[in-house]
Amino acid sequence: MPEFIDLDIQGPVGWLRYDRPPVNAVHWEMFEEIAPAFEALLDRPEVRVVVVASALERYFSSGADLAVFASIEDGGMREWARCAHEVVRVMRASEKPILAAINGVAVGGGLEITLHADIRFAAADARFGQPEVNIAF
Repeated sequence: MPEFIDLDIQGPVGWLRYDRPPVNAVHWEMFEEIAPAFEALLDRPEVRVVVVASALERYFSSGADLAVFASIEDGGMREWARCAHEVVRVMRASEKPILAAINGVAVGGGLEITLHADIRFAAADARFGQPEVNIAF
């Protein structure tokens, strides 16, 4: 059972909600849960569509936890990229539609994941950004 991803099935809809307060910053443990969480929902025959969303009110996801990058050692970024490619591979290979329900702040990698969804819906309070350019990443 994932610790930082909330999985729920309501009728034909599988919900994958990020749940790492206070801002859904993705660290190693959370990152490693995302692809298997998608697969768990996509493998269920009763699930006809998957919605990626947030369990938090004001944040979809602030992207990568910068503390992870500050402490990353040689080869660590390669592993981070491998995890990212695995999430994208699972999403893009899905025969079921994947929707992104975006509320609050969606920046960096948090926003990038939504770009791989088939359809994106944004709440009136949604805020988007790619702050990587400010940290030369």
